[in-house]
Amino acid sequence: EHLRPLNVETFSGPCRPDLICVVENTRDLMLFRRLTAKSDKTLIVRYVLSVDYVLSGAFLTEKLGLEEEMLVLNDATFLKMKPLPMTGYEENARSHFKTKKEWETYKAFMPLFIRKWSEVIVPYCEMRLSFTEYALLKALTVYQMVHYRLSEDGKTLCSQHRNM
Repeated sequence: EHLRPLNVETFSGPCRPDLICVVENTRDLMLFRRLTAKSDKTLIVRYVLSVDYVLSGAFLTEKLGLEEEMLVLNDATFLKMKPLPMTGYEENARSHFKTKKEWETYKAFMPLFIRKWSEVIVPYCEMRLSFTEYALLKALTVYQMVHYRLSEDGKTLCSQHRNM
């Protein structure tokens, strides 16, 4: 009842306060506090933000939108995914939009949403994770993805945390 349809004209991605909360929580991670290289800390923040955005959408979709086949975004908007929406690149797609800007925004985001739905949301929902498992999946995903891009000291610390 609190969800609202996605408005492509006003969509701009995650809002600043949400991003700030994720960054502040990242700073509380033991791994983050133990890293000494600024580049390692920056990398961790970038990956945490990315993983949080994708997996939070999966979690919200499973809890609030799966039965109605809606992709639920982190800003409490939703997008019907059955039938799959057009990508915006179809022939004559421009004619479905009021303005060129709306069409260009749609084309920029919609293929990503469709891919997120089919490659992340649906498989995530099939796993039926508990909240604890979801939180652990987020952490392990970040550790696994970021590990190979960290400094040697960062890799050592990341391995220790990942393998706890």
